[in-house]
Amino acid sequence: GDKDNGWSVTVQPSSKTGFADATAALEKAGYTQQAGATQTKAVYTNDKYTVAVGTPGVSVTYTITAN
Repeated sequence: GDKDNGWSVTVQPSSKTGFADATAALEKAGYTQQAGATQTKAVYTNDKYTVAVGTPGVSVTYTITAN
């Protein structure tokens, strides 16, 4: 991706807690969770980026856009 279109990446975590680990890492990095989060998808923001995190199972997909 690029700054104008955003970035998307899917990772295959080594454990079944990949989504929980991803959201915890975003919160630790200072991102704020937006309303409407579920157990399989959430949106986080900070001053520079919006990060949508989702999981269809074990893999975790991040979609990042510049604010």
